[in-house]
Amino acid sequence: SGIAHDFITHNENALVVNYNNPNEIVEAVIKLETDSELRAKIILNGKQKVATLFAIENMITALEKLYEN
Repeated sequence: SGIAHDFITHNENALVVNYNNPNEIVEAVIKLETDSELRAKIILNGKQKVATLFAIENMITALEKLYEN
């Protein structure tokens, strides 16, 4: 729900699981704990995505476009 689908990509910058399924959540946590390569990739990609999406320049541009319409 919300806007997460706009910037979350499974196995790239997050692990997407059904929040109503405790087994999926546990499996995802174990996967992050045991797969250091995946964990490092998700951390790096997550930081890059946030830095890009929420950079002040991008936020200003988005607000300008919003008010232009």
